[in-house]
Amino acid sequence: MSLVDFSQLPQPDILQPLDVEADIARRKTEIIARAPVDMRDALARTLELESEPLTLLTEHAAYSELVFRARVNDAWRASSLVYATGADLDNLAAALNVQRIELIPADDTTTPPTLAVYESDARLRLRAQLAWETLAIGSADYYTALALAHSADITDVHVYSPAPVEVRVVALAGDSAPSAALLDSLQTALRGGRASPTRSLTDHVLTEPANIIRAQLHATLLLAAATGAELIVAAARRAFADALAAGDARGRQVRLGQIVDKSMVYAALRQPGVLRVETDFADDIVCAADTAVVFDLVDIGWMVR
Repeated sequence: MSLVDFSQLPQPDILQPLDVEADIARRKTEIIARAPVDMRDALARTLELESEPLTLLTEHAAYSELVFRARVNDAWRASSLVYATGADLDNLAAALNVQRIELIPADDTTTPPTLAVYESDARLRLRAQLAWETLAIGSADYYTALALAHSADITDVHVYSPAPVEVRVVALAGDSAPSAALLDSLQTALRGGRASPTRSLTDHVLTEPANIIRAQLHATLLLAAATGAELIVAAARRAFADALAAGDARGRQVRLGQIVDKSMVYAALRQPGVLRVETDFADDIVCAADTAVVFDLVDIGWMVR
């Protein structure tokens, strides 16, 4: 997908820094500078007292401005597709004719009532970002947008054309290939009927399941001491999961075209306190655009030198 990676954007200048201590210091300096010269030393000593009413008023004013600046920052984030979350993101997406998909409907018959479950902010943000691509009928991003909107079970899409007029849409569902029923319904939706606004008159669309590489990671961490070993192993496990999700705007550990190399594995497992990493992960895993890697087992042990 030829989309802007929001995670690589710098923080906007409009977001104001929040530092109450710096603001208090600035206000005290300004108060002292406005006082007559012969009063400045005494005033400076007075402002150093926490119980001094003038100090309390200065701190109160600084805190009030901090709250106001935070509110301004939050209001701006709520109006930006990059930063908006929850209902704010729902409203921004609605302006692009995109609605959050319901995963599990609400159930009022249970005790307590079960709330509805909806797709994540990250997935909705991506679909909102793809909204304009639905105007470019027949493009790869066009089919990607339609596939992601068809079902929340579809987590990644690859579109290619092996021959003129023919379009193949490869779908991934979480950490597995989509079911035959989901692929059939997706193909029907992408082809559309004669009056369907999603129907491309010149494309013959076929859907395919993603290829899955099943992998395992077995590793032993050599530690200097047994103290805190379980914490180190837990940190290594989290770091490996984070490494799998690194570089993905939606934080997915499983996605098409992923690369898992030895340097990434060793960097994740080499946590503070680890002297050496021993692992059977010998070869880099380089997935094709229609393939994802799934680690069925991540076994990390430890031993003391």
